[in-house]
Amino acid sequence: MKPMNDVTKRLLIALGAVLLVSVVFVVVSRNTGEQEPAASEEARLVEHRDEEGGFSVSYPEFWRKVEQTEEDPFIRLLVAPPGTDDSMSVKVIPLPGPVVINDDTPEEEIDALEDTFDRIIDQLPGLTEVVQRQRLVVNGTPGWYYIYKFRDGEEIGLHFRYFLFQGDKEYIVTFQAFPEDHYFDLAPVWDQILATFNFRLGGASPSPDGSPTSAPASPDPTPASTPT
Repeated sequence: MKPMNDVTKRLLIALGAVLLVSVVFVVVSRNTGEQEPAASEEARLVEHRDEEGGFSVSYPEFWRKVEQTEEDPFIRLLVAPPGTDDSMSVKVIPLPGPVVINDDTPEEEIDALEDTFDRIIDQLPGLTEVVQRQRLVVNGTPGWYYIYKFRDGEEIGLHFRYFLFQGDKEYIVTFQAFPEDHYFDLAPVWDQILATFNFRLGGASPSPDGSPTSAPASPDPTPASTPT
Protein backbone atom coordinates (compact mmCIF):
# COMPACT_ATOMS: atom_id res chain seq x y z
CA MET A 1 0.00 0.00 0.00
CA LYS A 2 1.28 3.45 -0.94
CA PRO A 3 1.98 5.59 2.17
CA MET A 4 -0.17 8.67 2.72
CA ASN A 5 1.41 12.02 2.01
CA ASP A 6 2.10 14.54 4.77
CA VAL A 7 -0.92 16.71 3.91
CA THR A 8 -3.27 13.75 4.27
CA LYS A 9 -1.65 12.71 7.56
CA ARG A 10 -2.05 16.23 8.98
CA LEU A 11 -5.62 16.34 7.73
CA LEU A 12 -6.56 13.09 9.47
CA ILE A 13 -4.96 14.21 12.73
CA ALA A 14 -6.86 17.51 12.54
CA LEU A 15 -10.13 15.79 11.70
CA GLY A 16 -9.81 13.33 14.55
CA ALA A 17 -9.06 16.06 17.09
CA VAL A 18 -11.79 18.42 15.89
CA LEU A 19 -14.51 15.86 15.36
CA LEU A 20 -14.04 14.24 18.75
CA VAL A 21 -14.88 17.52 20.45
CA SER A 22 -17.27 19.04 17.93
CA VAL A 23 -19.46 16.22 16.58
CA VAL A 24 -21.99 16.17 19.36
CA PHE A 25 -25.71 15.71 19.38
CA VAL A 26 -27.68 18.83 18.54
CA VAL A 27 -30.73 18.16 20.68
CA VAL A 28 -32.52 21.50 20.83
CA SER A 29 -33.98 22.11 24.29
CA ARG A 30 -34.35 25.90 24.04
CA ASN A 31 -36.41 25.98 20.86
CA THR A 32 -39.51 27.75 22.14
CA GLY A 33 -42.60 29.07 20.42
CA GLU A 34 -45.79 27.63 19.02
CA GLN A 35 -45.26 24.45 17.07
CA GLU A 36 -45.81 24.76 13.33
CA PRO A 37 -46.89 21.94 11.02
CA ALA A 38 -44.22 20.33 8.86
CA ALA A 39 -43.62 22.23 5.62
CA SER A 40 -45.10 20.84 2.43
CA GLU A 41 -43.19 20.41 -0.80
CA GLU A 42 -44.47 23.87 -1.82
CA ALA A 43 -43.22 25.57 1.36
CA ARG A 44 -41.61 28.98 0.89
CA LEU A 45 -37.88 28.89 1.57
CA VAL A 46 -35.62 31.72 2.69
CA GLU A 47 -31.91 31.86 1.86
CA HIS A 48 -29.09 32.02 4.38
CA ARG A 49 -25.71 33.10 2.96
CA ASP A 50 -22.46 32.78 4.88
CA GLU A 51 -19.71 34.28 2.74
CA GLU A 52 -17.03 33.66 5.34
CA GLY A 53 -18.14 30.08 5.88
CA GLY A 54 -18.34 29.59 2.11
CA PHE A 55 -21.89 28.23 1.86
CA SER A 56 -25.50 29.15 1.31
CA VAL A 57 -28.68 27.20 2.04
CA SER A 58 -32.42 27.81 2.05
CA TYR A 59 -34.85 26.56 4.69
CA PRO A 60 -38.59 27.03 5.47
CA GLU A 61 -39.40 30.63 6.31
CA PHE A 62 -41.13 29.73 9.60
CA TRP A 63 -38.04 27.93 10.95
CA ARG A 64 -36.09 29.94 13.50
CA LYS A 65 -32.44 30.32 14.44
CA VAL A 66 -31.91 28.65 17.80
CA GLU A 67 -29.64 29.35 20.75
CA GLN A 68 -27.17 26.50 21.16
CA THR A 69 -27.73 24.26 24.17
CA GLU A 70 -23.97 23.66 24.33
CA GLU A 71 -21.64 26.22 22.81
CA ASP A 72 -19.84 24.87 19.74
CA PRO A 73 -17.54 27.38 18.01
CA PHE A 74 -17.75 25.53 14.68
CA ILE A 75 -21.53 25.87 14.28
CA ARG A 76 -22.35 28.53 11.69
CA LEU A 77 -26.09 27.85 11.47
CA LEU A 78 -28.61 26.12 13.75
CA VAL A 79 -32.27 26.36 12.74
CA ALA A 80 -35.43 24.48 13.72
CA PRO A 81 -39.21 24.42 13.41
CA PRO A 82 -40.61 26.34 16.43
CA GLY A 83 -41.73 24.29 19.41
CA THR A 84 -39.88 21.11 18.39
CA ASP A 85 -36.58 19.37 19.05
CA ASP A 86 -36.08 18.85 15.32
CA SER A 87 -33.24 20.83 13.78
CA MET A 88 -30.66 21.40 11.08
CA SER A 89 -27.10 22.50 11.85
CA VAL A 90 -24.13 23.43 9.68
CA LYS A 91 -20.58 23.31 11.02
CA VAL A 92 -17.57 24.62 9.11
CA ILE A 93 -14.19 23.12 10.00
CA PRO A 94 -11.08 24.89 8.62
CA LEU A 95 -8.55 22.32 7.40
CA PRO A 96 -4.74 22.44 7.19
CA GLY A 97 -4.92 22.11 3.40
CA PRO A 98 -7.35 21.53 0.53
CA VAL A 99 -8.99 18.11 0.21
CA VAL A 100 -9.61 16.69 -3.25
CA ILE A 101 -11.91 13.67 -3.53
CA ASN A 102 -12.39 12.42 -7.06
CA ASP A 103 -11.61 9.46 -9.30
CA ASP A 104 -7.89 10.22 -9.05
CA THR A 105 -7.76 10.24 -5.23
CA PRO A 106 -5.68 7.27 -4.01
CA GLU A 107 -7.83 4.51 -2.57
CA GLU A 108 -5.81 4.43 0.66
CA GLU A 109 -6.64 8.10 1.30
CA ILE A 110 -10.36 7.46 0.72
CA ASP A 111 -10.20 4.47 3.07
CA ALA A 112 -8.39 6.51 5.73
CA LEU A 113 -11.01 9.25 5.65
CA GLU A 114 -13.85 6.75 5.75
CA ASP A 115 -12.26 4.89 8.67
CA THR A 116 -11.96 8.18 10.56
CA PHE A 117 -15.65 8.97 10.12
CA ASP A 118 -16.66 5.41 11.02
CA ARG A 119 -14.71 5.62 14.29
CA ILE A 120 -16.19 9.00 15.19
CA ILE A 121 -19.78 7.86 14.58
CA ASP A 122 -19.30 4.52 16.33
CA GLN A 123 -17.97 6.26 19.46
CA LEU A 124 -20.74 8.84 19.80
CA PRO A 125 -22.32 8.83 23.27
CA GLY A 126 -25.91 7.65 23.24
CA LEU A 127 -25.56 5.89 19.89
CA THR A 128 -28.00 2.98 19.56
CA GLU A 129 -27.81 1.99 15.89
CA VAL A 130 -26.03 3.00 12.70
CA VAL A 131 -28.58 2.52 9.94
CA GLN A 132 -26.58 3.53 6.88
CA ARG A 133 -23.06 4.62 5.83
CA GLN A 134 -22.48 5.89 2.31
CA ARG A 135 -20.20 7.97 0.07
CA LEU A 136 -22.02 10.57 -1.98
CA VAL A 137 -21.84 13.93 -3.77
CA VAL A 138 -24.17 16.78 -2.74
CA ASN A 139 -24.54 19.42 -5.44
CA GLY A 140 -20.99 18.91 -6.65
CA THR A 141 -19.46 18.58 -3.17
CA PRO A 142 -18.12 15.10 -2.28
CA GLY A 143 -18.22 13.39 1.08
CA TRP A 144 -19.94 10.80 3.25
CA TYR A 145 -23.18 10.55 5.13
CA TYR A 146 -24.48 8.49 8.02
CA ILE A 147 -27.93 7.73 9.31
CA TYR A 148 -27.97 6.72 12.95
CA LYS A 149 -30.23 6.55 15.98
CA PHE A 150 -29.36 7.90 19.41
CA ARG A 151 -30.93 7.95 22.83
CA ASP A 152 -31.52 11.13 24.83
CA GLY A 153 -33.36 10.43 28.08
CA GLU A 154 -36.27 8.12 27.32
CA GLU A 155 -36.55 9.12 23.66
CA ILE A 156 -34.82 7.83 20.52
CA GLY A 157 -33.79 10.39 17.91
CA LEU A 158 -32.54 10.13 14.35
CA HIS A 159 -29.64 11.94 12.68
CA PHE A 160 -28.74 12.29 9.02
CA ARG A 161 -25.15 13.56 9.20
CA TYR A 162 -23.10 14.66 6.19
CA PHE A 163 -19.31 15.13 6.11
CA LEU A 164 -18.55 17.16 2.98
CA PHE A 165 -15.31 18.63 1.59
CA GLN A 166 -14.81 21.74 -0.51
CA GLY A 167 -11.34 23.26 -0.77
CA ASP A 168 -9.80 23.79 2.66
CA LYS A 169 -13.10 23.44 4.52
CA GLU A 170 -15.10 20.53 5.85
CA TYR A 171 -18.85 20.97 6.21
CA ILE A 172 -20.76 18.89 8.74
CA VAL A 173 -24.49 19.10 8.06
CA THR A 174 -26.83 17.39 10.52
CA PHE A 175 -30.57 16.92 10.14
CA GLN A 176 -32.23 15.84 13.38
CA ALA A 177 -35.62 14.25 14.01
CA PHE A 178 -36.42 14.03 17.71
CA PRO A 179 -38.23 11.82 18.47
CA GLU A 180 -37.41 9.64 15.49
CA ASP A 181 -40.98 9.33 14.17
CA HIS A 182 -40.84 13.03 13.20
CA TYR A 183 -38.65 11.86 10.31
CA PHE A 184 -41.63 10.85 8.20
CA ASP A 185 -42.97 14.42 8.11
CA LEU A 186 -39.52 16.00 7.85
CA ALA A 187 -38.02 13.89 5.05
CA PRO A 188 -39.56 15.89 2.16
CA VAL A 189 -38.43 19.14 3.80
CA TRP A 190 -34.90 17.85 4.30
CA ASP A 191 -34.74 16.93 0.60
CA GLN A 192 -35.86 20.46 -0.28
CA ILE A 193 -33.19 21.98 1.93
CA LEU A 194 -30.40 19.67 0.76
CA ALA A 195 -31.09 20.56 -2.88
CA THR A 196 -30.39 24.25 -2.12
CA PHE A 197 -26.95 23.86 -0.54
CA ASN A 198 -24.05 25.62 -2.25
CA PHE A 199 -20.65 25.00 -0.64
CA ARG A 200 -18.64 26.98 -3.17
CA LEU A 201 -19.09 30.59 -2.11
CA GLY A 202 -15.95 32.73 -1.88
CA GLY A 203 -14.23 33.75 1.33
CA ALA A 204 -11.44 32.65 3.61
CA SER A 205 -11.82 29.74 5.99
CA PRO A 206 -13.62 30.96 9.12
CA SER A 207 -11.82 31.19 12.42
CA PRO A 208 -13.18 28.65 14.94
CA ASP A 209 -13.80 31.51 17.35
CA GLY A 210 -15.66 33.57 14.77
CA SER A 211 -19.29 34.45 15.31
CA PRO A 212 -21.89 32.46 13.42
CA THR A 213 -23.43 34.53 11.03
CA SER A 214 -29.71 16.36 -8.06
CA ALA A 215 -29.76 15.81 -4.01
CA PRO A 216 -30.37 12.20 -3.00
CA ALA A 217 -33.81 11.36 -1.69
CA SER A 218 -33.83 10.53 2.01
CA PRO A 219 -33.97 6.75 2.39
CA ASP A 220 -36.28 4.93 4.77
CA PRO A 221 -34.45 4.92 8.13
CA THR A 222 -35.55 1.35 8.88
CA PRO A 223 -32.54 -0.82 7.99
CA ALA A 224 -33.20 -3.71 5.59
CA SER A 225 -29.96 -5.35 6.69
CA THR A 226 -27.01 -4.73 8.94
CA PRO A 227 -24.90 -1.88 7.49
CA THR A 228 -21.36 -2.70 6.44
